[in-house]
Amino acid sequence: MKKFKVPEDFVGKEYAGVYEVKELTAEEIISVDEELLMEQQKKGLKPIFNLKAYNIKCLAKSVTKDGKSLSEKQIAKMPAKLYQLLLKAFQELNMLTGEEERFLLSQ
Repeated sequence: MKKFKVPEDFVGKEYAGVYEVKELTAEEIISVDEELLMEQQKKGLKPIFNLKAYNIKCLAKSVTKDGKSLSEKQIAKMPAKLYQLLLKAFQELNMLTGEEERFLLSQ
């Protein structure tokens, strides 16, 4: 888990607070894919990977602010620099780096 305080002068009063980003399970990540697929099917769309929607759903599952979950709408409306900070923390906890992957696969 990563925890950090975001000051008001960085993102404004509405978004200032203590954020926590947690590691997700494989099941939670897979559920994001399934949710996106179902949403596209309901709309009659062809299944196309939408990185923006994927990132927002993943952040909604892994981020809290001042101990409270954030909605997808709250994440989509937050300042870009806060979104980037949270996404980077999420990726560090939940994604392999190229170096980690090469090391593990070379064993």
